[in-house]
Amino acid sequence: MASGKGGKKSSRPLRPKPQVNQPAPITHAPVDNDLSIMPAPSPAMFVQPLTRSKSQPRLYKSSAIRLTVLPFLLTYGVVLPTLGFLWFWTEDDSPFRAAGIVLPLGLIGFGLVLLGTGILNVMHFRKVRYFSAEGEAGSAGAT
Repeated sequence: MASGKGGKKSSRPLRPKPQVNQPAPITHAPVDNDLSIMPAPSPAMFVQPLTRSKSQPRLYKSSAIRLTVLPFLLTYGVVLPTLGFLWFWTEDDSPFRAAGIVLPLGLIGFGLVLLGTGILNVMHFRKVRYFSAEGEAGSAGAT
């Protein structure tokens, strides 16, 4: 038995008070899983072909990819060494000096590698364009 106010024992059991604003129970929950969005891929979608066909160029041989990367190589090849050399003109108590001498030397070295790679690619594409233009001119004059 429960005790009421003032330590007196009450003969009736305690019941929870009914709540006035109870939400209605959900009868149908929305389905939220991956099957409702898209079916699972078949195992054949994950299988790679064993041999490449001649029509599929390799990524590093593709001219479009190399021409896309070329401006990044030249830009970072100039910007990174510039940032590395600016380290030497900062004050001794500058927060940029906290990294030590390794940071500017790494920026300069990596930037020079990128610049050299970019210059080699420019020379390669000039050579390819020259020979392809020469071949087209020769074949046009022969016909």
